[in-house]
Amino acid sequence: AGPPTLVQLAAASQRPREAPVVRRKLKHVGSAKELKSIRRTCMTEPFEDPDFPPSFNDYVKSWCRPGEIECSDFKPVKPGKEWHLWKEEPSYEDVRQGILGDCWLLSPLAALAEFRDGLFVRALLPEQRGRCREGVYLVRLCLGGVWRDILVDD
Repeated sequence: AGPPTLVQLAAASQRPREAPVVRRKLKHVGSAKELKSIRRTCMTEPFEDPDFPPSFNDYVKSWCRPGEIECSDFKPVKPGKEWHLWKEEPSYEDVRQGILGDCWLLSPLAALAEFRDGLFVRALLPEQRGRCREGVYLVRLCLGGVWRDILVDD
């Protein structure tokens, strides 16, 4: 067949790469149970994904959990105000990209947030709206045509 063409190489380099956390395939029925078990275990020490721990590189100079974030939209968060994944109903305005190249994930999430007042986004984060003190979230994603439940840390 010969070596790949430049067009093929360029197309392959634009495809999202599977992060180690995605390899953790959880059975749909057991996912919620595993989430509850991890939350009980992590009451004193927040969850850290063993397959994808936080790391520092040229893009990440410091790392903190959502509960440690002290500003929102460049304005201070009011003391005592609960931190939420989104305001009222999910909206495309709630999805923001940082300096990481993850627009392949964020663009569809922003589009889905507009569909039926965020109904689909709420299904991706079942029974989770606010900050999880234990630092673990269950996210449902369709990867390669297969729905998968994935546990991620904050």
